[in-house]
Amino acid sequence: IFIVFLLTGIWHGAAWSFIVWGLWHGLFRLIEMWYTRSRKDYQIPSKTQVEVSVTDNRKLGIPSVIRQSGDISGTPGCTLVGPKGQVELTEGVIVAKRHIHMTPIDAIRAHVKDNDIVFVITTSFERSLIFSDVVVRVSPSFALAMHVDTDEANAFANEDNPTGVILKLFDGHTYSLQSWAEELQSGINR
Repeated sequence: IFIVFLLTGIWHGAAWSFIVWGLWHGLFRLIEMWYTRSRKDYQIPSKTQVEVSVTDNRKLGIPSVIRQSGDISGTPGCTLVGPKGQVELTEGVIVAKRHIHMTPIDAIRAHVKDNDIVFVITTSFERSLIFSDVVVRVSPSFALAMHVDTDEANAFANEDNPTGVILKLFDGHTYSLQSWAEELQSGINR
């Protein structure tokens, strides 16, 4: 990686500033790779939660509550049964809000910050779509990945190479799409 960035700097021009640019970016990319590999790829939630799809909730007869991971207050509960016994949860069944995990460097590159709300425009053979209300989650322990549930992944229908483009509106603040549509219809443009 270090050599690739050095060569990238040289490719941009023979001036020392380009070579330093390549070395600088290569060094920080190596530091980022070392740091993310030295940590776990997941965060242990402080409370137990069960993440299911809307389809799963319908089949189980449980109300669908869409939340960010860890935000389980006031959500339905369930009983988990396994070969070693069962666990009764009084709350914690959620449909995980779609989100993107990224490192701080990825966030800087994408011009977003933790908890920004973005759109993701996806491309797929005849099934492209736009995911709205996607939460950006930033942590040094994350690897760049978008997380959606099975229902959303099936609607996208791209098995080989799912990709998307982040579109940030309203300066990354939460904004009701329904309110936005109503404002547009009444002549208010933001």
